[in-house]
Amino acid sequence: MVDFIRIARSIQDHTSIERNDSWSDDSNDGGIDVTFDIFSEDLDSYDISDFGPFKWAENHGMILILDPTSSGYIPVAEVNVHSAYGCQQISLIAIKSEYQRQKLGKQIFDRLLSRGPILSDHSQTPESRSFWSSLLKSGYNVSLFDPRAKKLLNVELSADPRLNEIRSDNPEFPVYGSIYLLHVSR
Repeated sequence: MVDFIRIARSIQDHTSIERNDSWSDDSNDGGIDVTFDIFSEDLDSYDISDFGPFKWAENHGMILILDPTSSGYIPVAEVNVHSAYGCQQISLIAIKSEYQRQKLGKQIFDRLLSRGPILSDHSQTPESRSFWSSLLKSGYNVSLFDPRAKKLLNVELSADPRLNEIRSDNPEFPVYGSIYLLHVSR
């Protein structure tokens, strides 16, 4: 078990730790279980809105999906996003293990897509590749983006069911291990 206190560190001036909960973070290699902390938070610096049964708390590119409880908030997910190439680039999506496979990741993407297109980052874990592949299979508009030319490429993408990742129909434009990024839009 790895101590992973990113949320607590990010809001350390307003944090009071109450207990630990186990998380699975798809940004680390191998899907290692990590620990996020339940916290009571002065959320004055966050823009708060409803997100289904949860709260969406956002502050400078850090998005927390919080489950309100009588003793504070239980973090359900964390998303790190920043602006790049006129899009929102996702560098992390971590969803608490018991909330995975319930379409929460896609609900987060839908909310972000209401603001504009989304880009992947350059490195993707097998779990991230699987998630992006599921977006393509679910009918999301997924394209390949060339950051050097700052444009979308006219390349057919498909979901490889064997590897559970996205493949390009053109070997000159590989999806992984290259400079290209995945782009999702409505």
